[in-house]
Amino acid sequence: MRVEFGNIKTQKNKGEMARTKQTAMKNRSTTGSKQRRLLKQRQQSQHMKKTSDGLKKQRRYKPGTVALREIRKMQKSTHLLMAKRPFQRLVRQVIRKVAPAGIDMRIERKALQALQEASEAYLVEVLQATNKAALHRRRVTIAPLDVRFAMDMRGDNMIAVVEAITRDVGLDAAACKKST
Repeated sequence: MRVEFGNIKTQKNKGEMARTKQTAMKNRSTTGSKQRRLLKQRQQSQHMKKTSDGLKKQRRYKPGTVALREIRKMQKSTHLLMAKRPFQRLVRQVIRKVAPAGIDMRIERKALQALQEASEAYLVEVLQATNKAALHRRRVTIAPLDVRFAMDMRGDNMIAVVEAITRDVGLDAAACKKST
C-alpha cells in the first residue's frame, strides 16, 4: 500500500507505521558548548565537597533534619543566644527612656549579663508555650495569636513586670509612664 503525504511518499506495510520526514537539527555540541560545560561544572562544584582523595558529592539531608540537629546543639550549649552588644544598646536605650531627665545611669557588666540571661530564659519559656499553643491548634508554624494566647495562659502582664522592675531599681512608676 502506497501512501502519499504532500511531498513525502512512503511505503506502508501491514503492522508498520508510516515513516515521516526528519527535520534537520543544529549540532548542539558546537553552539555554546563552552558556556554550557562551564555552567554544568559550576553546578556540580556547588554540590561537591573537597576531600583528601578528590571531590566527593555533598550529603543532601531531608528537610527539617538540619534544623532539628541545630535545635539539639543549642539545647546542649550554655552560651547566650543573643549578641551582647546589641542587647547592651537596647538596655541602655530603655534605661535612658525610663531614667529621670538629667540623670546619667550606668549598669555593671554582671548586672547586664544577669539581665540578658533572665530575658533569654523568659523568651525561651514564652516560645515553648507558644509552640505548644500552635501544636494544640494542629499547626506547625507559630503565629502572633499563639504568642498572645501563651502569655495569657502564663498570666504574664508586661506592664506589671515593668512597674515591678522600676520599683526595684528605685525609679518612679509615673516617670516611666510619662516617658513611654
